[in-house]
Amino acid sequence: MGFIQDIRPVFNKTKIKLRDKIHEANDIYTFIFDKSDALNWKAGQHGVFNITHRKVANPTRPFSIASAPFENKIQLSMQISESPSEFKQAMLELEPGMEMDMRGPIGPMYVDTPQQPILFIAAGLGITPFRAILKDLANRNTYEAVYHLFYINHSEVFLYADELDELSSKHPSIRVQYYQDRNILYKDISNYATYQGNQGYYYVAGSQAMVGSISDLLRSNNIKKGHIKKDIFRGYKS
Repeated sequence: MGFIQDIRPVFNKTKIKLRDKIHEANDIYTFIFDKSDALNWKAGQHGVFNITHRKVANPTRPFSIASAPFENKIQLSMQISESPSEFKQAMLELEPGMEMDMRGPIGPMYVDTPQQPILFIAAGLGITPFRAILKDLANRNTYEAVYHLFYINHSEVFLYADELDELSSKHPSIRVQYYQDRNILYKDISNYATYQGNQGYYYVAGSQAMVGSISDLLRSNNIKKGHIKKDIFRGYKS
């Protein structure tokens, strides 16, 4: 029943209007759309977005929503290379006031066990659902456990770092650690899994290879499949 509830909103189509477009750094862009009063979701879910202002060969893509519902906006961040796909070129063409379609939000990447410790593991743009989740947990202001974020990026740019640091400074139950070395990250994941075991839950988001590797690491530390939630980001540069 939970699975059906999580995917049912894919049949709901909403027009969303661009409010702002931000060039974060290097090839990372953020798009902020107005949120209609009727639209709601669970922090961490994703939407299915469709280009409507011109014809595109593959006009539909899923993206995690980086904003929490209480923020009253739909926020997306994505990597757009110097030679982007038609879809991402069309995204760059959007100006404030222009619209696109969104279906959903859908998916199981939300917190349903806030009373238990959670380790969020983000690789690169895998940080987007966790920004939403941590913002939502902070807004609830009812902490039932400690929530750790391990965030790895091989560049020097950590998207949303200022916001994440502010969250952790204001809310002792939210703890953020940054990594550039995979070996150090994996060691800390193993140490955490050894300490918390299956009393905690593990959320992993990033590229398919990274999510698979971290999931294997958790399983090798005897973490049950039911305690691991995965969000795979495909087409980083396309």
